[in-house]
Parts: sequence; structure tokens; C-alpha cells
Amino acid sequence: MSNASRPSLLIADDNADFRDIVREVAEPEGWAVTECNNGAELMAALKATDRPSCVVLDLVMPEMDGIETLMAFLSAESIPEIILVSGSDPVHLQTAEIILAERDVTLLAKLRKPVPVRELRAALAKSSLAAAAS
Repeated sequence: MSNASRPSLLIADDNADFRDIVREVAEPEGWAVTECNNGAELMAALKATDRPSCVVLDLVMPEMDGIETLMAFLSAESIPEIILVSGSDPVHLQTAEIILAERDVTLLAKLRKPVPVRELRAALAKSSLAAAAS
């Protein structure tokens, strides 16, 4: 399957080990994965690519955190499905969930770190675009 026909997944997380885990789970499931170290890199990746199928977004990152990133890309015409991830205060996840609900964005999952692989796999499987590609 070529990258063009695979659903695309952007990962925004400052933890390289977590990005590796997401990649190891997603690629065998048919996802074309792009890694970003923070929200600023995610915003650049969003501008450089066609609409991604899904974004895995950590809420606590340097430079541009997950909430700032959400607010920046929610003004876009086409918004990808979202998987929120946080290892900090659950209030971050709740705040982001409220922001997404107010804008009618598809939230596939809210995951607390450390994220069990089965929960990550289940969240990715919920994507309508992943199902269409398989």
C-alpha cells in the first residue's frame, strides 16, 4: 500500500519514546506516520501536508502546548480526528475535550500516560478513515 493510499497520522509529543510506541502500533495497522516534537512542529506539518486522517496530541509540550495547538488548528477549514494524550493533571484532558465538543470535532479517545498499547490500538481503530483504508 502506498503512502498516498494510507491514512495519515501526525503525532505531536515531546517524548520520543512515546512517539516510537505510537509509530510501532500504527504502522503495522496501515498508518503513514509523521512525528512532531511539539505543537509548533505539528502546525508546520499540517501546513505542509494534505489533511491528515488523525492527530495524536499530547497536551503538555514545550514551545506550544496541546491546548494552544488545538486553538490554532481548530480555525482550519478541515479538522482531523483527534486522540488526546496526557500524563499530567486530568483537567487538561477535560479542558481539551470541552474545546473539541464545542466545535464538533471527532474525539477518538482521551488517553492517560502511560498509555496501554491495547488502548492506543483501539483508539486508532475507531478512525473512520482507518476503517476505509483497510
